[in-house]
Amino acid sequence: MKKILIVLLLLIHLSCQIIAQQIPLRFQSSAQKLYVLPDEQLIICTKAGEVAMTDSLNGLWHFSQIASPISNTLDNANFFNRDTGFVSGFIYNDRKYNIIYHTQNGGKSWSKVDFGTSGWADCAWNLPNGEAWMTIGGEGVVYSKDYGFTWKKLAVYDAKQRYHTIFFNQQHEGMIGSVWNTIAYTKDNCYSWEKIPTPLDQQAYNKTDKSSRPTINKVCIYKDLLLVIEEGMVFYTKKDSIHWKLLPDYISFSSDAANTALYLINSSQQVVKTDEQLQPLQTTATIKGISDLFTRNGQLFVLANAGICKVDTKGHLQQYPLQTIATEDIAPSYIYTLNTDKIYGAKGNMIFIQTKEKWKYAFSLPFTVTTSENISINKNTVVYTTPDSLYYYDIVKQTQTVTTTKDLLTSFIQHQVTTVIFSEGSNGCFHSYSDNLVYKSDHDVFVLADNPSWGGKHTTSLKPEKEELSREKVAQFVKEVCLKYNRCPVIKDLEFSEADYQKCKADIKAYQNTTDGTKTDFYFHRNNIDFDKLLVTVDSIRTIDSITLNNLLPDLNHFFSTTTNWISVTLENEAGNQLSVQCSYSKPNAFYIPWIITINGGKVASTSPAITAFFQYACPSLLKEHNKVPVLHNLVRNLYK
Repeated sequence: MKKILIVLLLLIHLSCQIIAQQIPLRFQSSAQKLYVLPDEQLIICTKAGEVAMTDSLNGLWHFSQIASPISNTLDNANFFNRDTGFVSGFIYNDRKYNIIYHTQNGGKSWSKVDFGTSGWADCAWNLPNGEAWMTIGGEGVVYSKDYGFTWKKLAVYDAKQRYHTIFFNQQHEGMIGSVWNTIAYTKDNCYSWEKIPTPLDQQAYNKTDKSSRPTINKVCIYKDLLLVIEEGMVFYTKKDSIHWKLLPDYISFSSDAANTALYLINSSQQVVKTDEQLQPLQTTATIKGISDLFTRNGQLFVLANAGICKVDTKGHLQQYPLQTIATEDIAPSYIYTLNTDKIYGAKGNMIFIQTKEKWKYAFSLPFTVTTSENISINKNTVVYTTPDSLYYYDIVKQTQTVTTTKDLLTSFIQHQVTTVIFSEGSNGCFHSYSDNLVYKSDHDVFVLADNPSWGGKHTTSLKPEKEELSREKVAQFVKEVCLKYNRCPVIKDLEFSEADYQKCKADIKAYQNTTDGTKTDFYFHRNNIDFDKLLVTVDSIRTIDSITLNNLLPDLNHFFSTTTNWISVTLENEAGNQLSVQCSYSKPNAFYIPWIITINGGKVASTSPAITAFFQYACPSLLKEHNKVPVLHNLVRNLYK
């Protein structure tokens, strides 16, 4: 009996070790494509050349990097059975892009297969019987009937088009859609093609987004219906009489070659199963962060933030996390480091050090880690952040501390501020610099002590506007940041003038009257706009409530380039702690919000008007943008329903 008990304890210990080493499956790319086999084996490929596979929804995922992300992308995974399949995309091969990666052993090894032409394999479709189709950018369609081993080029309507969506059913009816408003239909496996009018051709919607490409995003044949997504809107028509109708409030759909079911995704990201008349049969709860859909055996499989979601034939929704095992063949994820020359990586709770390009196990963290993206190391301290807490682990002492950003901010004000540093700078692919003004404590004031710069050559330079800063104003600013960082402005704080409102309306009218996509101050990437309603929305901002306003304000800064500019103020106190308040942008808004407050690894966003007011007092030249009308533009776009 004692021996049996010992064996059971050993088994439990080993089982716990295995569970402890399971880690979330992480991809380098968020552009992911899902494929599901009839027995629910799943495959995911990404534009970064990654492929992950699992034998079942509850199974562990096996990950491999089969293509270099530098010169290759993977856009499609297609399998005929558990062993045989291929991945395709933009794959470099001796100065051409003419191959797919093919496997006959379930992804254990891959071989190159030439598909007979060169170009981007934008999309692919296959049937279990060994047939497969791929659209090649500017070349048309290539076809295989022997499980992807050999391919031949088929005739297609206007082969020079870039068709990036495809669908075939078991009767060899097919549809393809291009990025330039073209849909072609075949009823005989590409032997003949018919160009059919698009929703835009038939004016099924009002194209008010004049600068966007009229892209056919997705096509599908479901029984006697054709479905397409054009510019993000779902349309349907009878197959024998093309007359496109908008399906309002829907953003995507999915069906399979056998038409075992048709699923729609609504704007609330709920899954709606419909009948042949597109009438709802079942509706699920909201699924956050949907990135791809796949229908199989009358069920829908959804690739989302939470992992794989499955909607069965009765409408029941189940979620399955993407889990793998932290084995030697999975490299650790690099960790951001500061004040150390060591290179660290993480696999779940395990931390590794890289030496001579090899990873060596260093230690395990005593707290649960769900993502290595939120880990950093500053000298000898590991910092791990969650939405609720901050975990610190001392590598030398092997001790941990748990706190919150709010507690850190409260603690900061217990000590006198000794230094105030204003900065502006920029980072990009080929440049990085920062200009700084350093003020040191001197009795009742802070005195300008230095004006240093670092980084590459640049033409701008931060000029001091004050030789001294009031200690009282600095102390008040610290209290506002530490104790009232969540103070939300009301519309009165933004001080929009009547001229601002009228200019916003004039910009909207100018945009409405453009017919050729000419650039205007106002833009709206949306079709079917009711411009009268849009103008009324401008006036509604005058009386907007503070809750709605502050739900919108953090969305003001958008990044349109690889260059990131910033302005910041950093405060150091007698305890040696640093508190930083920074706004990063590619193009600033007039209020420079949201601000990001950082202290000892903890971060919190703030829209407090007290921050901008402090910059206006101490270093107003940092606030270079004063035009408030673009902020009104942004609020109007977000409020319009």
